[in-house]
Amino acid sequence: MAPGWIAATIKEEGQTRGCDTLGHKVSGLSLAIDQNKLAEVMLRPVPKNIKYMKYFLGFASYYRNHMRSFSHIRSILYRLCSQDVVFEITKERRDAYKRRKHELVNAPVLILPDFKLPFKLYIDAACSQGLGGALFQRKTVKVKQERE
Repeated sequence: MAPGWIAATIKEEGQTRGCDTLGHKVSGLSLAIDQNKLAEVMLRPVPKNIKYMKYFLGFASYYRNHMRSFSHIRSILYRLCSQDVVFEITKERRDAYKRRKHELVNAPVLILPDFKLPFKLYIDAACSQGLGGALFQRKTVKVKQERE
């Protein structure tokens, strides 16, 4: 969740419900990508022109907090949108596009941190195309499944 957000849970008959807002599924103290928003983008093939590539990059950028190595992969595709580059889908670009789509579909659910537990900082500066870092906290999430 974004800094400063406060989430309230709605309980009905012992279950917690969430709401869909701004392309996210908000439930309790978690934030996930709304799968309904992903459906249209996931059905599209690899973009064949700059217009659709920019659309996809904008869409993916909105959910960048849910993806690893976002700036590195984005830079491979973003170069196609330059005026001085011929729009050509190479194997590297096709793989980058497919990886982005895969990460969107399998994006983790973000939860608020527990400041009583330790944090780990992961950085990635191994390549010249991007620099990234993430602050992680290991939590065990228990899912309760009920039957009627």
